[in-house]
Amino acid sequence: MNLNFSKLEPYVTQQMADFNVPSMSIAVVSGEEMIYSKCFGYKDIENRLAPDENTIYAIASLTKAMTATCVGILVDDGTLSWDTPVATYLPEFRTSDEFATRSLTLRDMLSHNTGLPRHDATWYNVEKSDTTANLVERIRHLKLNKSPRSLYEYNNLMFTVAGLVIERVTGKPWDVFIKERLFEPLGMQNSSAMIDGLRDAENKALPYQPTKNCAAGTPILAKYLDFDGMGACGTVNSTIADMAKWASMNLNNGVFKGKAIISEKGLKEIHTPNIVQRMVASIPEIPIVCYALGWGARVYRGHYNLTHSGGIDGFSTYISLLPNSNVGIIVLTNIVGTNAHFAVANTFFDHILGLPEKDWATHMKNERQAMLDLITKKNNEIIATRKPETMPSKGLESYVGTYEHKGYGKATIALENGRLKFAHNGNTCELTHNNYDTFDGDLSDNTAETLSLVRFGLDSEGNVAVLHADMEPGLNGEFIEFVRVG
Repeated sequence: MNLNFSKLEPYVTQQMADFNVPSMSIAVVSGEEMIYSKCFGYKDIENRLAPDENTIYAIASLTKAMTATCVGILVDDGTLSWDTPVATYLPEFRTSDEFATRSLTLRDMLSHNTGLPRHDATWYNVEKSDTTANLVERIRHLKLNKSPRSLYEYNNLMFTVAGLVIERVTGKPWDVFIKERLFEPLGMQNSSAMIDGLRDAENKALPYQPTKNCAAGTPILAKYLDFDGMGACGTVNSTIADMAKWASMNLNNGVFKGKAIISEKGLKEIHTPNIVQRMVASIPEIPIVCYALGWGARVYRGHYNLTHSGGIDGFSTYISLLPNSNVGIIVLTNIVGTNAHFAVANTFFDHILGLPEKDWATHMKNERQAMLDLITKKNNEIIATRKPETMPSKGLESYVGTYEHKGYGKATIALENGRLKFAHNGNTCELTHNNYDTFDGDLSDNTAETLSLVRFGLDSEGNVAVLHADMEPGLNGEFIEFVRVG
């Protein structure tokens, strides 16, 4: 293996400049050793503070493999089974489909194979997430769009269910269990699973976001997202020094520094592909993409590759392991919506393996631009449906009120300066009249403006009674119905 990484450092700084990344912390692990670590840029732009290997970042969905490992530990203990219906452990668990309720297992949930689309607007709240118990209760009101065990479909809520199962069978909250069974045995002293572990830390990376639509320029300071209620789906905070220990354990059959964290059999179960991600192989170097349990599992340039990315307000993260080569890389950044970490990790692997160079940076920039182009196309299609010659059925004040969906919670419509304003889970946007009783606006908190439609419905007496919002792409145009409650 080629382990001389200093020649790649100018490449890292160039990608940070090109993608407007404030800081990037990198660790490379071989076996049980961290053979390279380097921290670039600023964890705090204004005060020009540099990160170090103990600087804490939110790792977001890199948490998912840890959740699967916590389940695996309990399988080793004989407390849980991968293939027992979750309702056995959590009798209150319900979905909108009776078969799914009776049959879904931890294996299904941890491999994104439940038939439930993301429904992320149910839990994403810029003010503070709901409790875990309440979020799990909401699932029964969310529509599935596929049969269980039919196709891969990424879902955060089902990992949160797994966290509640862990709490229920052990009597310990998720954050306590992962601390006792993972962080402490691995010596991950600066890792935690609640927002306070990041927000109150002295050595932490500040969260940043690009300017709207990813325009060039200095990133904007964001807020730490308090989503503790989602727990096992993505609330872990960690450092590259701690994540190197986690990576080493995964490369060493569940053992770290002579201490068995999970059995070799249990870890193999977690690392084994469970479902193929149906997608066109747009990258010849990555022809097969699957999902194991909390890990993406793919073939990278002929090498078996375990990987996962993470993204949450202010942070984009990545871990990638090559088990057969006994090497792994972790890349942590403090900006949301970047692809720089993918380009850097792949370039490091190509260097380590002595493979022909590929321009990963250009590829990632093209992928990002293609996504923005799709958003622009959708926005233009919505704008094209506007009919300025039409009028709403009622005066704008008639639409003002509170509307509720049992899964998505409450949405409010206000009237300010002659414009309707939509608000949901702390996100607000002005609505533009589209046609008749249909409006459009940026209902999401994406870094790119993303227009969606909102339609109001009248009852038999001509009063505004419902609000239909296009809030879940996985439902293919079927809107979420909020019933007026005030």
